[in-house]
Amino acid sequence: MSHSMKNKITELIEPSFSHEIESPLRICQSSTSKVDLPTSVNLAKKYFSPIKLAILLDVVSSVNIDPRVILKGTNLDPKDILNPFTMTSSLQFLIAARNAVNIYQDSNLGLLVGKQLHITNYGMYGYSLLCSESLRQGFDNGMKFHRLSNGILNIHWHEHDGMDLSFI
Repeated sequence: MSHSMKNKITELIEPSFSHEIESPLRICQSSTSKVDLPTSVNLAKKYFSPIKLAILLDVVSSVNIDPRVILKGTNLDPKDILNPFTMTSSLQFLIAARNAVNIYQDSNLGLLVGKQLHITNYGMYGYSLLCSESLRQGFDNGMKFHRLSNGILNIHWHEHDGMDLSFI
């Protein structure tokens, strides 16, 4: 992971951080609809399944890193991650990700975690993408329901002349 990416993660989760991010985009325009986005994200609110944390712990455990070290500062125990009824927050994931980035020796951590994440790991968000009748509808659903995926960054897409696609 690049030095600048480590700095961004660290900036997001410093103790002085207010646990809310102001959204620079209030409305995103897609080719077919406008999607209202929340103006802030409460990083400490526990809305999410622990699946992303479970996959992160699985990846680091494969190179003999103790999961408790990765979970330091999250107020979570490895047993909590195995419980599908545990609710986690974006902040807990960001803290664990920062810990993993600081300890994991290779630069491919994100790729290894992403490789193990499947669309079915995203619950209703993944289901909405699977039910899309077209790529365009899939992108629209991706934007509309992005917050269900623990998305803390804004995404948007634009269609150019009916052919080119930009997905950010």
